Amino acid sequence: MTNQLRTNPTQFIEYLEDRLQYFDGDILWLPGRNGLRTFEGPAAVEEAIQFLRDAEPVSEFEWRSGMTRSCDDHVNDTGA
Repeated sequence: MTNQLRTNPTQFIEYLEDRLQYFDGDILWLPGRNGLRTFEGPAAVEEAIQFLRDAEPVSEFEWRSGMTRSCDDHVNDTGA
């Protein structure tokens, strides 16, 4: 999903706009789930929507074996 958002940022806007209807104040009530109290409420979702509208597409992330080894080393150094 990260690469999809990077190459086409606007594709996620409709999904976020749909989520706005489930807010009651700062509580998100998704169907079939318990309410989730948020700090920012719908304002954070609206800010994300605006960011995606303004965002320019960028290239996909690419797999780099050297970076993977570096991340493995870091985890081994710092622990689980």
